[in-house]
Amino acid sequence: RRITTWITGVIPAPVIGVVDNPELQRRDALTVNLRDALTVIIGARGSGKTEAVRTLITALWQSPDADAFDVLIIADDPSKYASLCELPLVLTVADTRDDERTERIVNFATSDASDASSNRRRLLIIDRWNGFAQRDVDLRNSTCTERIFALLANSAKDPTSVIVTADRPNAFPYSMMSACPTPIVLRLDEPEDYRSIGMDPRKLPAAMAPGRCVIGTQYAQIARTSDASINARRHGNPGGRSEPVGLRTLPQRIRCAPLPVARNTGTPAINFAVDVATFDTRRISPDRTMLICGPPQSGKSNALALL
Repeated sequence: RRITTWITGVIPAPVIGVVDNPELQRRDALTVNLRDALTVIIGARGSGKTEAVRTLITALWQSPDADAFDVLIIADDPSKYASLCELPLVLTVADTRDDERTERIVNFATSDASDASSNRRRLLIIDRWNGFAQRDVDLRNSTCTERIFALLANSAKDPTSVIVTADRPNAFPYSMMSACPTPIVLRLDEPEDYRSIGMDPRKLPAAMAPGRCVIGTQYAQIARTSDASINARRHGNPGGRSEPVGLRTLPQRIRCAPLPVARNTGTPAINFAVDVATFDTRRISPDRTMLICGPPQSGKSNALALL
């Protein structure tokens, strides 16, 4: 059954399941507060982490405020999110192993959004943090993870929320876990994993179905979202942004002639390149002094020839 309850506020809290309150003889809505800078979802393989993320995005898309969000997903298996790619609020779904694109996404999500064009809230989702962080250490000397840590430290002024998943609690550094005091904990393989986050495994069920989780002291069940329902609602949904803006993979080469015509701004400008976020034409005013820099064979001479 579709859950339609929403918490009233400036930033919506999408409903993703139900919470069991047997002492009160009732079941309440399970929500994710997007005011929080960080949401952590922990669970062994097959416990329902990916399904929780899919349900959250679908619930957010069905909200009246869906047009106020930009969702960016980095996952080790992007095919699990293929049905979400065409939703207007989903900017991109990238493979963790696509290093250039991953770095661009993190830079975009953590960049300053004080300009007037960035009036939407960003939601950066990293599925399987341990694989992402290890690759960042090996290839980028932790550049991306440090930007995310800086984002969490300055969360009060930043319009970005981060959602991360992992197989075990020790995949996260202490600074991240302290930023999310109440993680969503699905089934874990080892009893010691529960103890590391302050839970007594003897008080937990011996078997937990996919999507069954513990949040603080409460038990909850996360709803499932089928691809068929996403496709049906996507094509029948008149609301939201009409055209998604995709952070797609940049081409290796583009030619000057087929560049799209740039918007007329009233000042002389030269079509020069395409924007990494929107693929709109970037223009350069010819009445400014310009510095073109880069190592040998990076494209300096080509830039001059193009101008």
